[in-house]
This record gives sequence, structure tokens and C-alpha cells, in this order.
Amino acid sequence: MRLRHALAALSLMAASAAQGQGFETFNQSSLARFAALPGLGQGAVVPKGESINSVTLDWSNEFFVNAEGGEDLMLDGETQRVALRYRAGLEPVFGQALEWSLEVPLLFTGGGVMDSGIESWHDTFGLPNANREDFPQDQYRIRYVRDGVTLIDRSYGASGLGDLRLGLGLALSERFTLRGLLQLPTGDKNELTGGHTGGALWVDYSLPLSESRRAALLLSGGVAAQTTTGPLADLQQPVVGLAGAVLIVPLYRALDGIVQVNAHSKLY
Repeated sequence: MRLRHALAALSLMAASAAQGQGFETFNQSSLARFAALPGLGQGAVVPKGESINSVTLDWSNEFFVNAEGGEDLMLDGETQRVALRYRAGLEPVFGQALEWSLEVPLLFTGGGVMDSGIESWHDTFGLPNANREDFPQDQYRIRYVRDGVTLIDRSYGASGLGDLRLGLGLALSERFTLRGLLQLPTGDKNELTGGHTGGALWVDYSLPLSESRRAALLLSGGVAAQTTTGPLADLQQPVVGLAGAVLIVPLYRALDGIVQVNAHSKLY
């Protein structure tokens, strides 16, 4: 089975919230939640004695249908992921800034409400609908059959705690930051909300593009490793490569434009 994903985001937000930092988002596909994929482009390490609290919402809609080579895969659903995050500076190590972080994700999966709008958007601009119009709108169906054996077949969503995440960030220099992530299996693998132990290690690079440092280019690269368990354990990749890029450009007063692209190697 092949499950590939690339995320591209274009948005506006207040400079006070976005300055020097990308969106802490990653692949939200139902079958990607076993992987310890981090949010890349996190920007500078939080100084000692300071902290940052944030609440973010990833609202994603997925649709994919394919049957070939003895495999039959259908991904049709919507997910709201509400993440509560806390980052705080620690005592510097060898004179280099150090921070720790905690992320508590809440997941709500189901048929959603976005199908009609997405189909209309595609029709308006002449974009392909990937056969969305051949299936009921706002349904939830995650199904995978291999060689006549049904491994996953869910027609109802779930809500609950996803996998908790602990992080560390060490400033190697003014532009380079080494980051690590530990993923704890607090989700439920049977309900596709997590339930996998894993970790990630990557480097963030920050290049200011203006004297004020509001304009910046952030580059990231590293690896993630995770346990392979659940109904698709024999297909899951234990190690995944990561890469990301974020471009931040001031637009008007306190508004910045952010373009972000995240990618990873195949998960299955």
C-alpha cells in the first residue's frame, strides 16, 4: 500500500503570533497517525524564564479511492485536531538556550461538513474531484482490503485523546536548532486516533531576510521512528525521512504572509 502526503499552506496571521515561526502542523491522514511526525519550522528556542501557551486547530478533509493489485483502499472523512501546547525555556546548556514542550491533542473524526464546499470549489476552477461526486457527501469510511482480507473497515468516527508529545529544543547557534520529540501512545489504534510510541530528531535552520527579522526562510530536515503495531503493522515503515520549508513575508502592518511546505518519505 502507498500512502503519500505533502502539505502546502498559505495563510495570514498576526505578526505577533507568527513572527519567525511556521504552522505546527503535519500529515493528518487517518492512516498516518501511527507516525511520530513533528511540526517543523518552530523557530527560535524560548529563552529561560519565558513560556508560550497556544491552542491550534487542524481541520482536515481526506478523500482517496483506489483498487489495484489485490488492494482496495478508501479514505473518506474529516478530522478536527485541537492541540494544547506549552513551551518553556530551561537553564542553558553549555551557554546554549534550551526549551521543553508538551502537546496534548484532542481528535474528533467523522463525516464532517466540508465535502460540498470542496466539490464546488473544484468545479468552479476546473479542478479534478477525484470521483468525490460518486460517493455520498459527508460520510465517514476508512476501509482497506488486501488479497480479499478486510484489515480496516470503519464507518463511524471517534473522539478522544490522541498521542501526547514531549519535546526538547537546543539552540546550536544563532541559526541552527536541534529538536527532539517523544510520542507517547495515549491514543487508540483501533479508533485510528494514535496509540503508537515513537520519536523524531531534526534540525531547524533560520535565515533572516530583513533587518527586522520579520521576513525569514526556515528550513527543516530529520527523521522519525515509531513502533509498527495495529492492523497494518506489517506495512508500516519504522523510520521516515522529514523535510520542510517556511517562507515568512511581512504584508501590511502586523500581518505576515506564511507559505509552508512539509513532506516526508512513504509511511507504508
